[in-house]
Amino acid sequence: MMLSSSYAEADKDQKKIDSLLDKSLALSRVNFIEGIEAGNLALTLSTKNKDQRYIAESLRILGVNYHNVNKRDSAINYYLKSLTIYTKTKDKKGIAKVYNNLGNSYKYFNNEKAFAYFRKTIKLAEDESLYNLIASAHLSIGTIYTYNKTYEIASHEYYKALSIFKNIKDKKGELISFQNIGTNQFYLNQFDDAKLNLNKAYKLAKELNFKNSLSGINLTLSDINIATHQYDKAKEHINEGLNLAKELYDEKLIYDFTIAAYELEKKQGNYKAALENLEKIHSKDSINHTENVSNILNLHEEQQQTLQKQKEYEIALAKQEKNWIIMVAAIIVSILSLILILILHKNKKKAEKSNIRLKKLNEEISIQKENLNVMNQKLEDIIAERTKDLINKNQKLSEYSSHLSHQIRGPIATLKGLIMLSEDDLMGEKECIQQMKKCVEDIDEQIMDINIALHDPTRKGLSKK
Repeated sequence: MMLSSSYAEADKDQKKIDSLLDKSLALSRVNFIEGIEAGNLALTLSTKNKDQRYIAESLRILGVNYHNVNKRDSAINYYLKSLTIYTKTKDKKGIAKVYNNLGNSYKYFNNEKAFAYFRKTIKLAEDESLYNLIASAHLSIGTIYTYNKTYEIASHEYYKALSIFKNIKDKKGELISFQNIGTNQFYLNQFDDAKLNLNKAYKLAKELNFKNSLSGINLTLSDINIATHQYDKAKEHINEGLNLAKELYDEKLIYDFTIAAYELEKKQGNYKAALENLEKIHSKDSINHTENVSNILNLHEEQQQTLQKQKEYEIALAKQEKNWIIMVAAIIVSILSLILILILHKNKKKAEKSNIRLKKLNEEISIQKENLNVMNQKLEDIIAERTKDLINKNQKLSEYSSHLSHQIRGPIATLKGLIMLSEDDLMGEKECIQQMKKCVEDIDEQIMDINIALHDPTRKGLSKK
């Protein structure tokens, strides 16, 4: 009866650990703190039960949590601990998963290490028939090649992943593969193939209701349609993607779609609408600039608070030392010399410890101050660069407005005059047509020159040099 109760308790603990691990993994992308808490509870319970398999998996999922908040060193540390246990217990499936995690941690920092871990993942996963893990590793390898702009090799890896995802009927994997392939083909200017694959990804994203993916696919499709002069299609994708980005409160996607809208209006010659979008972009840049300035001020404020705390600590320490002197003086008057010697010896030890503590604290504050100075310098450089860029943009907008009002208005005024002369029969029809043709050509030339100037970074202004 007791044995049966023991098995029931162990089964109950396993279910609880499974639940905690599922919770930690689900929270790893949305709530780091709660994800870590759930992972640590699973690790504590697994350690209590001395279950090596669950201990290793708890460590691995804690690594995933740290990886998702860009704490790479902590993530790798947990992965390596997990790998040690999985290796001792000869759990090939667990080893393969950890290799895949380590590959993702090194993906953008050390390509050679990342490739090595992904190859180990694929080999072990093939032995264990872990097809989803094989496909995921191929996707990650493709991502590294895309990051290094080796688009054709990247697409080859994505097609390998796509084939596996289709066989195991993993629609989410198919969606990611089609989207990555289409994006690579866009980079290679293979617009027809890119549209084909991105539209497949679009249908899957609609079916699965993946709004983030839908928004990203719309952005790439809008770029392709602008490049191929299919402006109505581009407009549809921009509108749909922008609405999704707003629904997701994704400021970066909203910014990207505003840039796409500006490019579309500019290509169509809708300069007023293009200018409105440019103003939105400029406004966003200004907000980012303000946030950078605010961050600098906050850093300065934190630095001042740190210095103030140090000063208060020094004052408190001085008061404490003074109190000790008074107390020692009272003891000298009231007790025997032997007790006095013992107390003085004790005070000396405490003073030495306090001095060591103070020295360490001063060293830490000095290091922090140096780090703050470096950060301040970097932020000031960024602000200077952004300010310069904003000044250039404002100057170009000002010149654009001035150019429109002075250069194009002249030919238009001439056209109005010719129309009035023609209406009053003061000029021959043939001569009037020739003059009007000249005015139209002047306007066309001015518009073409404005367009060239706006796209030519070597020209500082809109006027011809």
